[in-house]
Amino acid sequence: MLFRIAAIKHQTETAYKLAMRAGAKKISALLNGTYSPDEEQSPEAQAKIATGGMTLHEACCQNQSEVVEALLTGGAEG
Repeated sequence: MLFRIAAIKHQTETAYKLAMRAGAKKISALLNGTYSPDEEQSPEAQAKIATGGMTLHEACCQNQSEVVEALLTGGAEG
């Protein structure tokens, strides 16, 4: 339901951007291609889910401080 409402309001946005806006980090990571369910139990996969597949730039633009911290802890460069 949330995605349907968001799709009506933001018809030009991609599914990835809608998932990020909704805070659906696991879906975002899947759509971004940074995460695969086959690797779900690995620490790397958990980090990808925690960041939603966002880049550091995206996380900063969306004021996602916990994602920024996770990315920087994981070695992302600004």
